[in-house]
Amino acid sequence: QGGTSWVIYENLALKYGAAHGFGGGGTHHLIIRDCDIAWIGGADQYGDGTRRVRFGNGIEFWGSAHDNLVERCRLWEIYDAALTNQNGGAVAKEYNLTYRNNIIWNSEYSFEYWNRPEASETYHIRFVNNTCLNAGHGWGHAQRPDPSGRHLCFYTSPAQAHDILIANNIFDEATKNAFYAPTWSAEAVAALQMDHNLWRQQEGVMISVCGRSYTQADFGKYQAELSKEPHSLTGDPRLVAPERGDYRLAPGSPCRNAGMDVGLTRDFAGTAVPQGAAPDLGAYE
Repeated sequence: QGGTSWVIYENLALKYGAAHGFGGGGTHHLIIRDCDIAWIGGADQYGDGTRRVRFGNGIEFWGSAHDNLVERCRLWEIYDAALTNQNGGAVAKEYNLTYRNNIIWNSEYSFEYWNRPEASETYHIRFVNNTCLNAGHGWGHAQRPDPSGRHLCFYTSPAQAHDILIANNIFDEATKNAFYAPTWSAEAVAALQMDHNLWRQQEGVMISVCGRSYTQADFGKYQAELSKEPHSLTGDPRLVAPERGDYRLAPGSPCRNAGMDVGLTRDFAGTAVPQGAAPDLGAYE
């Protein structure tokens, strides 16, 4: 869909693609909603005798992209990122991109971002009220040349970036890191507006940012040292039955009434938001 604009993609099931589910650069004013995207990517794309390239994202906005919306989609078994906006090469602006009320599981990355070169710019990105589970637990993980498994994967990105909101999400278990931005400076991480998320990663380094590493037990230290996420939580999100694909919040879930107002009026199922004193975390109210 390179160069495509003013299109609505709705109620599609896209599966078994060798590269991307939705790909293409130079897009704007797209809506992708209520789609199932699965078993995407991982094919041998190109290369020479010494290096082969494999990739594949569920929904990718490449290069200059703006005013695009992804909502109420389910994405699973994605070789690379379930959702991503990224750029490399030409100067590009990426802005007014919203990902909300999506359910993601068993993808190598739930959300990946980077923008190069330095003259590029990224702003007004919204990643809100998404339920993300088991990053790196998918079909492609073990056969990758670089197995990782991360919910938020932010590679080196020298472009100017501001007004990026990551809020009201559930990030539950990853094989490597739940939040990965090791080469980002403290100033760049400070520009990320992150709060009211729930994190769980019971083993290993949960957060790798600014050359620092934090386990789940170190979450308070991460909050203090980087002045991040004062209202975010760690622990079991208490979903009804994720093993059966039921990602609703069970009674007593810490995600209930733990969110902030990000302007949503309906959840993944169409339920009005909020039902209690405040919005809930994740795709389901």
